[in-house]
Amino acid sequence: MRKRLLTAALALVIALATAIALLAALVTGESARVRVEAELSRWLGARVEIGSEPGFFLRPAPGIRLVDVNLENSREGWAVRDARLMVDLDIVALLLGEVRISSATLEDARISVASLPADVDEAVSSAESTVASVARLLAHPLRIDRATLVLARRGVGEEVIARDLSLRLSASGTSANLRGALRVADQTVEINVALRDRSLLAGEGKSPFSLSLASQLATLRLDGEIGRVNKTWFGGTIEFQTSDLRGLGARFDWAMPGEAAFGALLMRGTGEISSAALSLPQARIEFDGNVGDGSLALDLGRSRPRLEGTLAFETFDASAYLAEVDDVSALLRDEARMGDPLAGLLQTMDIDLRLSTGRLAAGTLVAGPSAASILLREGDLSLDLGETQPDGGQFDLAARLKPGGEAGDYMASVSLVADPRPVAALPWPDPLPRPTAGVLGGRGAWKSTGRTLSELLSRGSGEARLSGRDLAFGSGGAEAVFAGLLGRTDAADAQAPSRFASVEASLSFAPERIEVTALEAETEAHRLEATGRIAPENGALSLRGGLRARKAAGDAPSLPVLLRGTLAHPLVVPDLTNMSERPGR
Repeated sequence: MRKRLLTAALALVIALATAIALLAALVTGESARVRVEAELSRWLGARVEIGSEPGFFLRPAPGIRLVDVNLENSREGWAVRDARLMVDLDIVALLLGEVRISSATLEDARISVASLPADVDEAVSSAESTVASVARLLAHPLRIDRATLVLARRGVGEEVIARDLSLRLSASGTSANLRGALRVADQTVEINVALRDRSLLAGEGKSPFSLSLASQLATLRLDGEIGRVNKTWFGGTIEFQTSDLRGLGARFDWAMPGEAAFGALLMRGTGEISSAALSLPQARIEFDGNVGDGSLALDLGRSRPRLEGTLAFETFDASAYLAEVDDVSALLRDEARMGDPLAGLLQTMDIDLRLSTGRLAAGTLVAGPSAASILLREGDLSLDLGETQPDGGQFDLAARLKPGGEAGDYMASVSLVADPRPVAALPWPDPLPRPTAGVLGGRGAWKSTGRTLSELLSRGSGEARLSGRDLAFGSGGAEAVFAGLLGRTDAADAQAPSRFASVEASLSFAPERIEVTALEAETEAHRLEATGRIAPENGALSLRGGLRARKAAGDAPSLPVLLRGTLAHPLVVPDLTNMSERPGR
C-alpha cells in the first residue's frame, strides 16, 4: 500500500513537472515572445517590442515576466519605454495551449504622452482617441507602479511632469474605477476616478462620473454625469480649492507679484465642460477672504481664448494687494519686461468681466457700492471703476489701451474724477506730509502712445486739478510765516499747526517735468498765489508768486515770494529778483 502511494505521488510530481515544463515552453522562447507581443498589441492597440525572452513564474498565479518592454501608439500619442511587465495568464486558456492575458503590472516605466494640439478640432480628436485607449485597457485589470510621466511637446522635446506614478485600473460589472497617486514637484497627488457605466466609452449616452485629484496643497473634484450630448462632455458640480495659490503657481513657474496676496482660493459651481469650453452659470469664488457669487465661462474654441463672467461681492477687501506696491515698482524697473511689445500681450485672449461689491476696502480707503469692468477685445483694453460712493463722494476711474494707427502702436488714456473726501481715508505717498484734517478731491487725465509699457510711460503727458478744504498739517506755522513775511511778527504762533481754508492747484505733467499752472492757497488771514515747476525726481519746488493779506484792499500789492525746498519740506521766502530798494512795511 505504501509502495503504491509512493508510486502515485512520484507519478503526480512527474506529471506536474512535465506540465510546468510544457507551460513554460509554451510561454518562453522566441515563438512565445511573438505570441505575447501579438496578445499585448491586440489589448493595448500599440506596437510592442520585447527586448528579451519572457520568463515564466507560478506564484501567486501563472504568469510571465517581460523585461525591456517598449510600447508605442503614435495615433493616440503615447509610448512606454524601458519597462518591466508582469503578465498574469488565463490558466484555462494556458492549459488549452493558448496565451491569454488576465491582468498585468507595469513597473519602472517611462510613459510619454503627447501634448494636446493647439487646434481645437485636432484636440477633440486626440481626446476621443484617449477614450478609445481607456476602453481597451478596461478589458483586463492593469496596475502601474513607479512610473515616470513625460509630456512630449512638438518641436520642443520631452518634459518630466510627474514621478512615482502608481495606478490601479479595473472593471467590475458595468462600472470602472481608477485609483492611484503620482508625485508632482513636492506634492503627492491622489487620484480617484469612478465611472458607473463603462459602456459609455464605446458609444453615445451618459453615465454618472466622479473624479478627485487631491494633494496637500490643492484639490480638484468633479461629480456629475459624463457623456457626449450636444457637445457637452461633463455636467455637474465642479470644485477647485487651494490653500496657497501663490505656492501652487510657483510650482508651475507661474510668478505672481508680491508676497502677501493670492493665498487661499476656492472655486465651486454647477456647470458644463465641453471639448473646448468651461461654463459655470452658478459659481462661487472665495479668495483672500473675499466671497463672490455669479457666473463664469472660459471658451478655448475661438481664435483667441475668451474669459467672461459676472461676480457680485458683499464686501471686497483689496488691502492685501496694496501691500504689493513695492513689487509693482520693481516691475517698472525691469527693463526687459517693460520692453515687451504690448501687442503680443493684449492679443493673446479676450476678457469680459464685470464685478460689483456693496463695500470696497483698500487700506484706509472705504467705499460704498462699487462696480468695475474689464473688457479686452481684439487687443483693445478698457478698465472702468465707477458707481463708487466713498463716504458720500463719487469716484470714477476709466482707462483704455487701444491699437493705434501704425502696426504695433498703442494709444493709452486714463481719466479720474474724485469728489472731495476726508484725507484721513485717502492713500498717501510716504514722502509727503499727510494732512491731519480736511477734505481733498480733484480730477485728472493722462494720455500717451507707444509700442511698449516703457514707451508709454516715457512719452505720456496729462493735466490735473486738485481742490482741498480745511486742510491742517501738524506743524509749520504757515500763518506765522506769512505774517512774518508781511512784517507782522506777533500775529500768529510759529509752533501752531498750518491750516488752510482752501487749496486749489492746476498741474500739467510729463515724465521730465511737472508744471504748476496755478496755485491758490488761503489761510484764515492770508492768500498765496504761485506758478512754476516741480522736479519729478525729488519733488524740488521752483515756484514764483505773490502773498498778501486776505483783508487787504483789492488794489493792494502782493509781496513777491518764491516757493523753494521740496514737497515734503516747502519754504516760502521773499523774491528779491526785481527789487532795487528795501520793500516797505
